[in-house]
Amino acid sequence: MSWSELERLVEEAETDEEIRRGLRHCRSSPELLLAARRLGFRVTRVDLQRAWQLQHQAG
Repeated sequence: MSWSELERLVEEAETDEEIRRGLRHCRSSPELLLAARRLGFRVTRVDLQRAWQLQHQAG
């Protein structure tokens, strides 16, 4: 699993305009995964599902 890659993507997107620009057009999980991979991040569908579950558990 590449949970650390998802964390790195989020951290870098918060500070790097080029990464934000690369993700801004995403409207679905598959689009986000493809954009992240094109930007060099090894994020998986499982990572996104886990993040979604954690977010909803937190309220």
